[in-house]
Parts: sequence; C-alpha cells; structure tokens
Amino acid sequence: MNLDAARRISLPVLIVALFTGLAACTPVKQGSEQADGQLGSAGFLTNYDLLKPTASGDGVVDYVYVDPNLAADLEKYSGVMVDQPEIIIAADSPYRGAKPEGMKLVADVIRYMMMGEFIRGGYNLVEEPADDIVYLRIGLTDLNVERNAGVSAYIPTQITVDNEAEVARNFMSTLTITEVNVEIEIVNSSTSEVLMAGIANMAFDDAGDDPLANWQALGLKLERIAAGITCVVQTADLPPGAQREICSARVSSGY
Repeated sequence: MNLDAARRISLPVLIVALFTGLAACTPVKQGSEQADGQLGSAGFLTNYDLLKPTASGDGVVDYVYVDPNLAADLEKYSGVMVDQPEIIIAADSPYRGAKPEGMKLVADVIRYMMMGEFIRGGYNLVEEPADDIVYLRIGLTDLNVERNAGVSAYIPTQITVDNEAEVARNFMSTLTITEVNVEIEIVNSSTSEVLMAGIANMAFDDAGDDPLANWQALGLKLERIAAGITCVVQTADLPPGAQREICSARVSSGY
C-alpha cells in the first residue's frame, strides 16, 4: 500500500492538514509531570513496568522501552499494522463528553497520518497479523478537554468526502485540549511480544483565540513520534550515542 492509497481509503489530505499548519506556534509544556507510580492509570499499554524515563528534554517521549534484541530481529519483519487509536477521557477532565462520530473522525485522522509517516519511512502497511508483521497501537489517554461554549457542535447525519473535513474541523473546534498522554507501543502481531513502547505527556497553555491550536500541536507530536520510531528501527544496529544523534536530527527536521 502506498501513501496515496492510504489517503484514499481514509480521510482526504485536507483533514490531515488540520493537525499541521500552526503547530509550531502552539504553547506546549513538554515533559511528563507524572510520578512513576501514576503510570499505567489508563491501562492501555501491555506492560508499564518495561518503561524507563528518558533524560530531560531528550527525544519526543518521556518514558520509553526498546527491546534489547530488536536490532537482531529486524530482518524477520516485513510490514506493520496500524490500529485505530483509542481515546480515553480523564475522569477529572473539565468536560467529559464527546460525540462518538466526532471522536471517530479524530481517531481516523491520527491513524492515517501515522500510516503516512510509516510509508515515508519505507514500511509496508498490511491488514492481517503474521509472524513477520508488527502491530502498532496508539492511545490518547488521560485526555483533559474544555468545552468551547458557543461553537457549533452539530454533526450531520451524512458525512461524505465532500464535508468530512469541515465536520472534523468543527468538532475539534468545540473542544480545547488542556492535557493528554500519548501512549504508543509496537508488538509482534502473532506473539504480542512488546518490541517498543513509550509515553509522551503534553500539558498545554491557553490556546488563545484558536481552539484548533492544541490539536495541531498534538498532530505535530504524533508525526515526530512516528518519525522517531522509524528512525530507531532503521538505526537499531548503531551505538546508542550515534543512534540518538541521527534520530534527534531526523525528528527535528521532519525527515
């Protein structure tokens, strides 16, 4: 499957653009403020005990795990399954409601944006598990949102390729993200062995007059995480220092 095919079976490029345009201008506090004991409260990842904190300001995630045998096992993998993200709103979120169809649009945007990043990294996208296929899981957990009063939240009964971009934009405009954890893991699709995992915490300052600003910052973070994952895999045989230097440069430049 190529990038054009991935876009055709998902949302149009216009929706993906919702997550990019103003991201560089968005005020965001990088780095998790959570205590280690709070990790895993959402229960999304397979094994939170595998995670180790990254150095302050080093990389795009705050906690990470990479299978020590990854470099030796890489040759046996030929493709990746990218699952639809799970979205878990925090129990203490200022607003805890969301329309299912709206959240599906958000999940689809994230899924196919990540698929596009893996295609750019040279990976084959597949739909069925096998011994030589890895399975990517994505979770937006402990999501805190505020409802933007006065913004139309209407979702039409018919969503088509002609109106889905506008519907997605309108839905995201009704909710401002104040904090979220991006939890991600790659497992062997047959054995469920964890190959890579990570958590990135994002806590936002006031989005100002643009309710989409924090969504766009989240999109940029996801793009960087995908670029980081593909780089770690591609450079798994290098010494840690060299790998870190190469992947940091690649993530910063967007390839």
